[in-house]
Amino acid sequence: MEKAELSSRCDLSLEKEVTFVLDDNNKFVAYLHEAVKDLILPSGGTLIWYPSGCEPVELVNDYEYSLCDAFRDLYIELKIIFRGGREYFPPNPEGIGYEWNQILAHDPRAPVDRKKNIRNKQLWSSRTGFDTWLYTQKGKIFLEITPFYAWTPETMAAEEDDTLEAFRERMLAYKPIAKFVMSRDVAQRWYEQSKELVSIIYKNFERDGGFYVDIETELEIPEE
Repeated sequence: MEKAELSSRCDLSLEKEVTFVLDDNNKFVAYLHEAVKDLILPSGGTLIWYPSGCEPVELVNDYEYSLCDAFRDLYIELKIIFRGGREYFPPNPEGIGYEWNQILAHDPRAPVDRKKNIRNKQLWSSRTGFDTWLYTQKGKIFLEITPFYAWTPETMAAEEDDTLEAFRERMLAYKPIAKFVMSRDVAQRWYEQSKELVSIIYKNFERDGGFYVDIETELEIPEE
């Protein structure tokens, strides 16, 4: 029995790993604290991106939010994309990660009026210094991973680096880490996987005394 991918073809409910396969060279593995069948809203874990031939990259960990939030966010964002939302038009060639770093660093040059629009494309964020984005452009679905350079107590080690000048110096070397075009077939498979996980989470929530949640209609859908 495969451990990698949650699928209706085999029962992986006892496993503590779920893999989202992007292509032959990239997979995203969620390592759970509980078995899949036991997932609840606070369930934690770690989500690791494994690019072929490169070191693994941690994209989600318990310090940000529960891993179940990450599954729910993926499910909601793909649902919005399938409805025609999450279009992103970058005003400059540096793109979405560059804009987000400027905004969080309070750079006077930052496009503050675009903060909500950009934030809604953010899928996951990690204090290890990475943001993951999901958006569309001209009918194509993009999954993008970018560095987080903006200064925060978690990312800046030396107080003397906490200056606008130091930040702008770091941004001179900015470039996205990876940018993928996600096929509709892959997006549909990730949607089905995340929907199955979210269904388990809310069934267990109801089992444990919580109210019933219809994930098709009652999960909060962020505005564009």
